Amino acid sequence: MTEADEPDWDDSRKRYSEAVLREQARIARNDALAFVFPVWWWSLPAMLKGWIDRVWNNGWAYGDVKLPHRRAILLALAAGGRSSYQKNRYDVAMDAQVVHGIMHYCGIADARLHMLYDTLDNDETRRALIARARELGTTFGD
Repeated sequence: MTEADEPDWDDSRKRYSEAVLREQARIARNDALAFVFPVWWWSLPAMLKGWIDRVWNNGWAYGDVKLPHRRAILLALAAGGRSSYQKNRYDVAMDAQVVHGIMHYCGIADARLHMLYDTLDNDETRRALIARARELGTTFGD
């Protein structure tokens, strides 16, 4: 991130770089947001988190102006199993971090994190996960 895209806490009307403005326009054209990402270290991958940090800026996504979107779906692809995530509460930590800490903070009231576990198991598991992702996507607006 360059200085041009650093949030300015004293100026919620700061004009950001053309690259950021293009990304913001792309987001603004949609009614809802969908994210599909691998789980790395019980969180978002650094590139996705960095994109959010760079594009979802003060005065546009949070602060005195929030995102206009009311819904977001987040499909987290986890190599590990459900029992490990639940035992160690990684799923709860991710929900707090991503749904509450990012989506709700930016004004998206209906944000849902869906964990898709065991993504590296076998073809049968992967087919079932793809079917589940498709189902979640098609029922997202319901």
